Formats: sequence, structure tokens, C-alpha cells
Amino acid sequence: MSTIERGRRIGLIFPSMLFLAVFFLVPIGEVLRWSFADDQGSGFTLANFEDFLGANTYVILTFRTLLVAGVVAISCLVLGYLVALQIYRLRPKLRTWTLMAIVTPMWLSVLVRTYAWMVVIGRDGLINRFLIDFGVVDHPLKMLFTRGAVYVTMTQILLPIVVLSSFSAMTTVDPTLVRAARIMGAGRLKAFARVFLPLTATGALNGAALVFVLCLGFFVTPALVGGPNDSLVANVITNQVVQTLEWNGAAVLSIFLIGMALIIMTPTLGLVRFILPKSYEGGRK
Repeated sequence: MSTIERGRRIGLIFPSMLFLAVFFLVPIGEVLRWSFADDQGSGFTLANFEDFLGANTYVILTFRTLLVAGVVAISCLVLGYLVALQIYRLRPKLRTWTLMAIVTPMWLSVLVRTYAWMVVIGRDGLINRFLIDFGVVDHPLKMLFTRGAVYVTMTQILLPIVVLSSFSAMTTVDPTLVRAARIMGAGRLKAFARVFLPLTATGALNGAALVFVLCLGFFVTPALVGGPNDSLVANVITNQVVQTLEWNGAAVLSIFLIGMALIIMTPTLGLVRFILPKSYEGGRK
């Protein structure tokens, strides 16, 4: 590689690196500084982390957040892949309209979609009114302000991400590969499991990983549809920053949550890439 070509590549990469440094590394560094600072925001102390680890409430809160994020990510992975598979099998024109129907709700605010679920699953919501009017139940079911409401609402909000990532991976698969497997004697299910699924698994898993990361920062939905024991780390961080002004505690929670996410995501994605054969990455050369 010549010096001129190397300089051109560096010139193309430099704006992105500068953007990353200003809007990502600098804020992360500031949060890290506050996690080790004293109450006045200066100095260096480990007391903030000692207080955090000594309080079982914060530890339980962190693992609850990871649990909710994991359940929602897995739910979106399974449902999103199945939905994307059905869209992939549609005719091109119908496929376009179906994708538009899935993408359109993403234009709405998360707050609006959460309020919509409150109308649906509330005590006097659409589901309870339907069940009572048709005599299925005698009294309204408790669906709102529960952990299940958090799971369902967050899954519905983030599901399009996995649908789009899975569908994008499916469109890169050469259909003749599956057809060749069928010709060689593989049944429909075996051809899907041995050829099509490995070819598209990376896209679906990438979408699920993105959903997992986004779940870690959710605070509006758990606050509105969850119960008192369904608060996540983001809810506590918001309260500490806005109301109690405990910036040190909020910074420790943020750093600990980021660390846990990295500890979980890094080996998981590495294992997935190791298991999936490298020859299955892509589909068309």
C-alpha cells in the first residue's frame, strides 16, 4: 500500500474516529470520572463502588435489568425470525406492504406506544372489556403493572429491529442453495435447518444483540406498565440524576451496567461466530 493511498484511507476514517471520540469516548470518560469522584465531583475514591457492592438492592436491580433484557431479546429473536421468515415467503409486492406495516410503528414515540399498551391491557382496557362482555371472566384481570406487561410491551416495541435484520439476512441467501439441498435428498425441514438457518442466523442474532443493548437503557416503559418491583437500572439512574442529584451513584450504576453487558455480549457473540461455519457467512459471492 502506497503512502498516498494510506493517507487517503486515514483521511476517510478520521472524521468517524473524531465523531466517536467526541460523542462516545468523552461522555464515557466523564461518567467513569464521576464514578471515582467524591461528593464534590473531584478527587479519587473507591467509596462509591464499595457502597454499590455493599447494597444488595443495587445488585438485585442490575441482575433484574439483565434478566428483563435477556428475556426480551430472546423473545424478539424467536418471534422476529419467524415473522421475517413468513415475510420472506410472500410475493414481492405483498412483502413490501408488510414491511411498511412493520416499520411504520417505529416512527411513533416509545411513550406513545407504551400508552397504547396501557389502554389495551389496563383494568378497564380493551382486553378486559372483551373478556367480561363475552363472559370469559367475572372480574378484570390484573395485566397492567406486572412483569409480564413489561415483557410484552418491550418485545412489541423492539420486535421490528429483529424482523428487519433477519429479513435482510434472508434476502442475501441464494435460493439455489436450498434447492440444491432438496435435490440431494434433504427434506424441507432438514434443508432449512442445515442450509437456510445457518445462512441467516448471524443477521437474527445481531438484531437480538441490539435489542439486548437497547433494553438496558429502557426506563419509560418499565415505569409506566411495570409494578413497584419492576424498576430497571435506567429508572434508578434517571431518579438519581434528576431528583436526588446523586451523580456518583448514577455513574457507578452506569459503569457497572456497561461492564456487565460487555461481559455477557462479548463471549456470547464470539461463541456464536465460532459455532456458525465461516462458509455460511453470506450466501451470494
